[in-house]
This record gives sequence, C-alpha cells and structure tokens, in this order.
Amino acid sequence: MTNQAFLDDVTRCDALLSSGQTEQAVAAFEALVRDWPENPDACAFLGYAYLAAKRPKDAIAALENGLKADPTHALMRSNMVAALNASEQYREAVPHLIELLTSSDEETHGKHIQLLKDTLSWLDTDAHTVDALSVLISPDQDRDTILAFLPYLERTRSFHACVAAYRALALQSPGDDLVLERLAYYASLSGNSQIAEMASAELRRRIAPLDTNAEAFHDIYDQGLLRTLTPPTERRRARFKSLVDHFLSVAHLEGEIAECGMFRGLSAFVLCSHLKRRDPTYAGADFHGFDSFEGLSDPTAEDEPDAEDKPPALRSGAFACSEGEVRENLADFAALKTYSGWIPDRFAEVANIRFRFVSIDVDLYQPSKASLEFFFPRMVPGGVIICDDYNWPGQARAVREFAEQHGIQFSVTETDQAVLQIAAR
Repeated sequence: MTNQAFLDDVTRCDALLSSGQTEQAVAAFEALVRDWPENPDACAFLGYAYLAAKRPKDAIAALENGLKADPTHALMRSNMVAALNASEQYREAVPHLIELLTSSDEETHGKHIQLLKDTLSWLDTDAHTVDALSVLISPDQDRDTILAFLPYLERTRSFHACVAAYRALALQSPGDDLVLERLAYYASLSGNSQIAEMASAELRRRIAPLDTNAEAFHDIYDQGLLRTLTPPTERRRARFKSLVDHFLSVAHLEGEIAECGMFRGLSAFVLCSHLKRRDPTYAGADFHGFDSFEGLSDPTAEDEPDAEDKPPALRSGAFACSEGEVRENLADFAALKTYSGWIPDRFAEVANIRFRFVSIDVDLYQPSKASLEFFFPRMVPGGVIICDDYNWPGQARAVREFAEQHGIQFSVTETDQAVLQIAAR
C-alpha cells in the first residue's frame, strides 16, 4: 500500500467525522492506527477524533503513544495540548506548548502562541509553570511569545519572572517607555533595587520635566503604583500628571475633595500625598471617596459606542477592589472617608459640603451623569471637576449632555480627560 492509500483512508475517516458520525469515525481512525502503525500521523488523527467524541483521556493515551514514536510531531503535540486542556490538566499542557513554541515555523507560531494564552488563562499560580516558562525568557525570544505569557506572570504575581521578561523586552525595544516603567515597577516589587533604580533613572531621564513639581510627582506616582499594586499602563503616568496639575491649580481654594470611583486607591494616594508633601500633618480629613467596591455596575444603552468610538471592553464587576484593601492602601491617610455603595446612593451624606476639586472616574454613563448633577452645584468658585474617562463612550455622552443642558463649557486634555472649571467670582 502506498502513501496515497493512507491518505485515501484518512479521507474516508474524516468524512465520517465531518458528517457527525463521531463514534464511527473513532472506530475508523482506530483501525487506521492498526493498519498504519509506522505512520505517526495516524495517532495524531486518532487523538483529534477522540477529542471530537469528547474522550480527552483516550486522546491523551493515544497521543502519548504517538509522541513516544515521534517526539517532533507538531500536530500530535498540538492535539495533546488540546486534550490536556479539555481534561483541565493545564499545568501538564505547558511543557508541550513550550516545545511547540521553540520548534514551530512561522506559519504555525501564531497558532501556538494563542494556545499558550488560552492555557495560561485557565491556570492558577503554579511555581512549576513559572519555572518552565523561564526557558522562553530571553532577548533572542520573539516579542509576541514573551507578551503571550506575561499576563500570566503578572496575574500570579511572579515578580522575579516579570523582571526577567521585561528586561528581555527592554533589550529588544530600548525606546519603549512603558516596558521600562514596568521593569522598574516589578523590580521594586521583587526587591531588586539595583534594576529598579537603573530603570527609574533612565525613565526619568527620558521624561522632560514639565515644571518644578515634576520630580515630586514622579516619586509620589511610583510610590503609589507599588503601594496599590497597580501595574503601569500606556499613558497612565501622563494622565495622572494631568490630574495632579489640575488638582494643584485649586489647592489654595477653600472647599473639600471628592473622588467618585476609587478602584485600588491610586489616585487618592497620589492626590493626598501631594497635600502631605505641603503639610506633613495632613491625614485626608477633607477627602471623600465614593465607590461600590464591587466593580462597575451594569452598562446601559448609553454606554454603547457611537460609530466613531472605539471603547475598551466594559463588563459589570470590572475594577473591583474591597473597601478594606483600599483603606489599607491609604493607611497613611487614616482620616480619609470612604463611602461604600452604588453612586449616587450615599451622596446625600455630603450634601452640605462645598468642594474645590472632584475627580469622576466611574467609566459609565449613569454614575458619571449622577456625579456631575450632584457635585457641580456644590463647587466653590474656581473649583475643578475632572472626568477621567472621556475616551469611554458612556462618560463622554454624560459630559456632553450635562454641559449642553446647563450651558457649561468644558475642555478635553491631550490625555482624554474632560475638565469643567467653575467660574471664579
């Protein structure tokens, strides 16, 4: 019998599978393995048939036998990953994925990267897996592969491995400020002060000082990232610099401070730390933080994007952090008040207070609109409201509607924050 005969047999088996005759297909592929014991493709196809029949354990057994005969068979190993994932043996799938990634060609590499992402998304913290992935961390490794497993290292707080991965990326892309910022962040968390200081110094060298407060801002911001375990993201530093600049512009005014949407407490930490820098006794007594501490509420129709909008993904429960964790992150400001509940349920408790600065960082239409309606009439002359998520369709819609209804002008920063300043008398 010839190779063509083998292909003809495979075609007949596959036709059964394609027509939904799964058990008949399995029997046919089992016969294929018996008839062609020297052909490793037969085991690979049988494993796939077992998977289609929802028999992952049988698939694993068949594929193990095939890999003993041909450890380099990529399709067999790829099917093995699928079988192990189907049986929730994610840890066991990782070595197979590493083997695939270190030997795959350009055509299949993208598929194997996606397999790695999927597998790691289901896997909890596992030191064995982190150690196994370390063989992929190298400046010679392609960037896409490193980026595929970095979310797992970050999610499982494998800080030392994160440092190694970001060092590799920094050597590959020396001009990438975000990579450098994340390298400094994870080096600090891992206790590697030498790398943290070197990366921070290089990052500061690149960031042109905007004013005399710039150095203090960067120090406070970096402390806040570490205190709240908030990884750096694209443009986050610039957005916080804009937030602080507007905050300091009204620091001399009477009135208190409110924040709607606290997440882990980073912005509260940064703002309060700037006041503490001016007054070492400052403990946050005039700071009011509102949050559900359960994440986002359900998006509504108003949060759907306009045709030209490209919003981030929105889902209820995103950005959740417990009130206890937030208060722990803000332990330096024991007098700061937090109000747990869905906006605007607890606004009435500050109805008699006047405010000089309000930050609205709630992402969605309904809480953004409610925050504007409540706080705008309670602002002191010259006070500022900054809406941090004008690039999100719901908040942008809320700001535009509110401004139009009340005849108010607002500006939008280069970092997509809407700023409403109350006219000074």
